Amino acid sequence: MSKNIVYLLCCLVILTGNSFTARAYSAELDSKARAEGKVVLYSCPGRENVEPVVKEFERLYPGIKVEVTYGKGSQLQEKIRSEARAGRPTADLHSCGWNGLYQFGVEGYLEKYLSPELAHFDPAAMDKSGLTIPHSAHIYGIAVNTRLVGPEEGPRSW
Repeated sequence: MSKNIVYLLCCLVILTGNSFTARAYSAELDSKARAEGKVVLYSCPGRENVEPVVKEFERLYPGIKVEVTYGKGSQLQEKIRSEARAGRPTADLHSCGWNGLYQFGVEGYLEKYLSPELAHFDPAAMDKSGLTIPHSAHIYGIAVNTRLVGPEEGPRSW
């Protein structure tokens, strides 16, 4: 079965935050995924972030197991490259930082996929190439100890 089919399944589950829509998931896709029986995920995020998604995916799709390999981004990227060079790609999904994903796109390791679920995301967060799909956001802020820093000394802009 095409790795793209299983990649699609896992991306959609991650995108929808555990709620998978029927319109995005066809009977044909279901039968192909069940025939393979597994999704292989290489992940930089820790178990506490990934395991709830894996558990929900396996609950929603009995018979399709998720095999996760955790590691540092650079280690997993080299593993993917080595497998590809050997003609035995294993990972269906790679969930790590943007830098590695961007480089994978340049090197031709990613397949374009535009999920219908992307309509629910802010267009500013989208990768226009369709090679990557957002599944999380990082929120940054500035904290100022107002007991030590007066208003005239505090940050004026981001």
